[in-house]
Amino acid sequence: MKRFNLIVVLAILLPTMLFGAEGGIMGYLIDSWKTIVGMLVLVFGAFWVPGLRGIMIIGIKVLIGPKMRKLIFIKIAEAWVKSTKNDLDDEWLAGVKAEMKKKKL
Repeated sequence: MKRFNLIVVLAILLPTMLFGAEGGIMGYLIDSWKTIVGMLVLVFGAFWVPGLRGIMIIGIKVLIGPKMRKLIFIKIAEAWVKSTKNDLDDEWLAGVKAEMKKKKL
């Protein structure tokens, strides 16, 4: 019964969201597809152009504060450590976390 309700709700809401009032999501995508594609090309293509890569990294550092960068680093490091089978990186991550707690970062 729950699956049927979900299907009915999606059957009613999805077309409304996509094509509803003032064009919906599809209207937005149709109106601004050049901007969206341009941003995707700029963001993903810029990492292969050395000068732009440096400028983008500086921009990211300006937009994201130090605490957020540390949280992102820890999350990526935890995922990387979890994916490996050796214990050396586990000890390294534990040391990094302990050092960050000691310095209250």
